[in-house]
Amino acid sequence: MDDLVDEPMQGSEEERWMAFEIHRQAFLLGGKSCARSSQVGEMLRSQGVSQSVLASFLDALEDDAGPRHLQSLEKVLEFAYGVAGTVGQMMRPLIGAPGTAERFAVALGMAMQLTNIARDVLEDAQRGRCYLPAEWLPPNWCMQSMLQGDVQARQQAFVAVQQILVEAKSWYALAETGFATFPSPTAVRFAWR
Repeated sequence: MDDLVDEPMQGSEEERWMAFEIHRQAFLLGGKSCARSSQVGEMLRSQGVSQSVLASFLDALEDDAGPRHLQSLEKVLEFAYGVAGTVGQMMRPLIGAPGTAERFAVALGMAMQLTNIARDVLEDAQRGRCYLPAEWLPPNWCMQSMLQGDVQARQQAFVAVQQILVEAKSWYALAETGFATFPSPTAVRFAWR
């Protein structure tokens, strides 16, 4: 579903949105329109993942479809929760972690997404997206200038990248405090058999 939002090679924009909606309906409501999405949604619900978590994940993917520049750290964290914190919520029961581990699973997902933001600044900019909070950048900062190799624009982005990594580190630290509540990798491996 993420590829339908991000990858033009998946078809025209109209074709991709039609396919996304078919997957969305199957994922959330079941049915025969897309067996795989229906099965994944049903499996997650059977493990206690709420419909609101599934919908939050899909809403975040949909919101991320076009060009955007998130304005504040608060908006970046909302985005990180939507596309990755929810994945932590979906994975927690699948690996056999108790409900008390959910906040740590969410934190790990968010930390990983913040790391992705730091890693993918140029790639995201090529898609017209910037997840470095605008409030952290000078008012005259320009994504296009950065893409065209403007040294000052790149240096300003690098400062914001360092701030995002500091934020990610705090989410990794929270996740780490809960690692003891996650099953061992061996236990997870056997849970899938």
